[in-house]
Amino acid sequence: MKKKNKLRGFSLVEVMTSLVIMVILIAIASGVIITTFNIFGRNALFRAAQNNGNNVYNFIYDHLSYATALKIDETVDINTKNGLSFIDEDDLKITGTEGSETVEIIPYYERINITKDSMSLTRKSISTPVNILGGNTVMNGCSCIVSFEQYPITDPTDNSKTIKPDTISFKVEIVRDDEVFYSRQGSIPILNKSAKDHIVITKNISTKDKTINMLYTYIN
Repeated sequence: MKKKNKLRGFSLVEVMTSLVIMVILIAIASGVIITTFNIFGRNALFRAAQNNGNNVYNFIYDHLSYATALKIDETVDINTKNGLSFIDEDDLKITGTEGSETVEIIPYYERINITKDSMSLTRKSISTPVNILGGNTVMNGCSCIVSFEQYPITDPTDNSKTIKPDTISFKVEIVRDDEVFYSRQGSIPILNKSAKDHIVITKNISTKDKTINMLYTYIN
């Protein structure tokens, strides 16, 4: 008699065991992939925050260091004479010399407008602002928090007096969902010493809850 070949398949237990092992392997692989993408995303966000934060910090530092006068407040109107009322009338025209000639130098002025989501620059006699932050700049849902300390400051030895230091304290942070991805605190040197008499920052101010306007003049 011929023996019949019996076809053997996987038992139910073997199939279930294989499925369980596959599910475990897929779960582990998925976890690794998700973790990798999260790390990649955070690194990209961190790099963007570092770039944006450094750009904002350096821009403010470079533009205010050489100011001959400065006012930082919630609203400062660059388009009216009253917007420059914090500067003495005589200081709007500075006498200088070029060789043997005496000339009158009219200071140039600019205004930086900054919120949590944007920063723009408006120049004297030019109505269209120049975008510095926001717009085409990748913010990735982050907010830019810029803070300035009051100037002049209270004299630590006598609260009834104020003093005018040689620097202006400020801080730049890039924040997302209350997590700080960039933070840098520093001081802007007042390189034009006469400007100390024409700096107005009436209170500690921050873009965390306010719009900040920085109106400053310098010799062009």
